[in-house]
Amino acid sequence: GPTGERRSYRIQPPPDLSECTRLEVQYRQRMKPATLEAACYDRSLLSDEEIEYLESLETMVVEDRTAIKNLAETLSSASYKGVNWLPVSRVNDTLVVCYRNAERIRTLLIDGDYITTGNAHVWKHAYISTVIASLTPELDPFRWRLECKRNLRALAYKFKYYLKNEKTYPPPGKWCDALLPARKGAAYRSVLAELTCPSAGEGRCHYAMNPDCTPDAPSDVVLLFETKAGWNQHGGPELFTLDNHDPRGGFVMLNDADFDRARDATVLFIRTRQRFEQLR
Repeated sequence: GPTGERRSYRIQPPPDLSECTRLEVQYRQRMKPATLEAACYDRSLLSDEEIEYLESLETMVVEDRTAIKNLAETLSSASYKGVNWLPVSRVNDTLVVCYRNAERIRTLLIDGDYITTGNAHVWKHAYISTVIASLTPELDPFRWRLECKRNLRALAYKFKYYLKNEKTYPPPGKWCDALLPARKGAAYRSVLAELTCPSAGEGRCHYAMNPDCTPDAPSDVVLLFETKAGWNQHGGPELFTLDNHDPRGGFVMLNDADFDRARDATVLFIRTRQRFEQLR
């Protein structure tokens, strides 16, 4: 439940940014926290140069009028929650400072779905984090890289669930179809999203299955890997692509997930075709 002091106040109108001409966006945990944290556990995810670049982005200036207007319109429909109202375990991670020319007019803390002003009034909007992310497109390649990795981790669960029920992996020629729920709905759309690399453009699926990887194959054998758009793709190194990401690279998922022991599949970001061809 909510923590902190809750008092009886009149409902306050959302923050008005109609006069804002410039924003300064600061990630209070030096990014991009999810990206840098992930890099600590997977050194294939970010190069040293990329980590240095992300750490240099302490303050990002936004002067694009359309982007500022979009933020203002989103805030205008936020719902008021009260004073000092935040759920347990939240950490304010994004600071947005709003200016009218050179004058600082408002400061916002964005914490998940919550927006807090300097006087501790709190509003909520389901899409505020998405809008904030759109203000800093220079971070998109790294966000998309993380999302692509999460997709493959999620697909590993689907493979293991299929194995539990069918005692084998999906047929390589029908593996995408086999993972989709029978009925179209939220779960169906969720799996479709997991089959898609967010930085690869159009297409229903950007991953291919290694047909030689069976459930009893060694744990270091590649099970899924990135490819160009195509449905139910399966094959070998000829299908692997480095072009879905910028800077270039592609993900592979190994056959080592063990959910009985709470072990996720290993997902590696491969930067050269030579490195990919060294894998099993």
